[in-house]
Amino acid sequence: MEIKTNEIKEIYKGHYFMLLDFPTIDILNYMLDKSYQYVWGVNYEKHGCKWEKDSCKLFEKEWDGLYTRNVNMEFLMNTSDFMERLPYIQDNLHIMQINKMPPYYLNLNRIKGKTRYDLLKTETDYLFEVKLPFSSISSDYTEIVSPNLDFLIGIKEKLSLSDK
Repeated sequence: MEIKTNEIKEIYKGHYFMLLDFPTIDILNYMLDKSYQYVWGVNYEKHGCKWEKDSCKLFEKEWDGLYTRNVNMEFLMNTSDFMERLPYIQDNLHIMQINKMPPYYLNLNRIKGKTRYDLLKTETDYLFEVKLPFSSISSDYTEIVSPNLDFLIGIKEKLSLSDK
């Protein structure tokens, strides 16, 4: 399959793909739908290699002198809360916007291809999945996948993207 930037293709029955050029987190202002309940972040890396004081629970207790690094986690928050924090995000993101809380067995690090997107659709009612760099300097392209063709067409129109 030939892939062109800003062109929508059906990659699996009922799942559509678009390759965006020079994406940044700012694009989420055009993508997030307030009618969807959650933003689910996966493979989020907190602190990187640098030791930082952390307020997370460890061994069922919050510790005053706890430092962490290389924390890889998932997060789930209400769309409205995520949108409030959007101006403060200074990290790469891999997110999905969903309507249903993901079940415990849905491990996206182990599920690929059509099965992945079928499960996202049935188990979470996802609107889109996207991996975004913090700045366009760090990535020339990013993929967005959605079961909603009209959503991708709308994004393309909002961003005034033409097929290249």
